[in-house]
Amino acid sequence: RRRTHERISTATLSYPPVRCSPLLDPSSAAAAQLACRVAHERAASGDHSPSQVRPEIGPGLTATLVNIGGGGVGLRFDREQAGAVDSSRLYWVEINLGEALPAPVHVAARIAHTHIDSSQNLYAGLAFEFGLDAPHRSFIISAIGAAFARSIAQARAA
Repeated sequence: RRRTHERISTATLSYPPVRCSPLLDPSSAAAAQLACRVAHERAASGDHSPSQVRPEIGPGLTATLVNIGGGGVGLRFDREQAGAVDSSRLYWVEINLGEALPAPVHVAARIAHTHIDSSQNLYAGLAFEFGLDAPHRSFIISAIGAAFARSIAQARAA
């Protein structure tokens, strides 16, 4: 097997855009990722107030979620934003899976590969980066798995 985590295609699903911002200070990501986990715990008990802890980030970009798994995401950046993507940077990624998750997940990620299609849209594979916060890996894997389990159950019930 090539991957340790399965990827789930989102081609037939509709999700809000993914926000990506250059992570200016990678050491600031650990506290923000911890705050993300705490926000999910609070949301599970009914408190949906957003986390106020943010890492030091630059101007954000918006992308479309193409696929997602426990190890990373596939994103499509429209051609208008493609030139602003710097493949050497670490990014702060906000993934909102709608009603399937009680709150958005936030995670640091690094661009692993890119390609440009005939319309000049940029497709990028981002690998989640857990070097500064190892416990965030199991949280991300379980949150994404739970979100898709809920989505599948809702689709079957409908």
